[in-house]
Amino acid sequence: MAGATSAAEDAAATLARAREELAANLDAAGFATANEAREAALDPRELATLAQDVDDYREARAKAEAVVAELSERELPDEPADLDALSHAAAESARSRDAAIEAATGAAARLATLEQLRAEYEARGEESAAARAERDVVAVLADSLEGKAPNERRLRLESFVLASKLERIVAAANARLETMSSGQYRLEHDDQAQYRGKETGLALRIADSHTGQSRSTRSLSGGETFLASLALALGLAETVTAEAGGIELGTLFIDEGFGSLDGDTLEIAMSTLEDLRDSGRTVGLISHVEAMHDAIPARLEVEKAADGSSRVRTRVGLQEVGLHTGGVAAG
Repeated sequence: MAGATSAAEDAAATLARAREELAANLDAAGFATANEAREAALDPRELATLAQDVDDYREARAKAEAVVAELSERELPDEPADLDALSHAAAESARSRDAAIEAATGAAARLATLEQLRAEYEARGEESAAARAERDVVAVLADSLEGKAPNERRLRLESFVLASKLERIVAAANARLETMSSGQYRLEHDDQAQYRGKETGLALRIADSHTGQSRSTRSLSGGETFLASLALALGLAETVTAEAGGIELGTLFIDEGFGSLDGDTLEIAMSTLEDLRDSGRTVGLISHVEAMHDAIPARLEVEKAADGSSRVRTRVGLQEVGLHTGGVAAG
């Protein structure tokens, strides 16, 4: 019984203290009664949101106080900054930065492409170096064969080949010309550069043993020119025979030229042609020179009639062996 009484007294004392604390807390919170405090109580989630807002505020305040503390040590302008202008400038700077970044990126891409093209160009250049070198050699060779630089003599390949033939013809012709000129003249092959850059390789000069000098064939007289031409013709025939497997040119025709010969030269020419005839060749002479009539034993004489027709007489010595009339004279 005594124990129950003591417990009741303790409970009463505790209740009294609790009521006093409640009254003090209600008074401190500004509430008159406990029911009024219950009605003002917030939902736990809303209370958590408010608590987060409080924390955020305190953090922002702490940062602001730190900035204020830092700026308080600096000298600030008297006038406040134009935040709108600064914001606009910052936006412009940002756009310029972005444009610069874009331009730099594009330039880097183009540089990479250029480097790739350069590498390909150098590779192609190395690959074609040998071809270019070969082309240069062929070009120089082609120009040389055409008689162009660096061919100092301007001697074309065709002329070079013909010149080798001409040398053999000249050698054969000199065997005749020395005899016909009594040892005075010899033909020489001239492959030196000609007047005004004419093509070289096929020119001739005449060596005169009386003067010991060589000179142009143009300096020969008419009769001397005829003998030199006759010697070349005979030399050509002999060269063709030698290079054609022994096939001989059995017939040789000589047109004109005899009118420019004096008596001695004509005798030399006829003697040379007589030697050819005696060796088995047929030699035909075409001439208007009357003095040739007696020198040619067998001949065809063409006479022009007044009506424009022609007569061809065949004579052997002084005897006429045939006559043909008709046709138009050639001149």
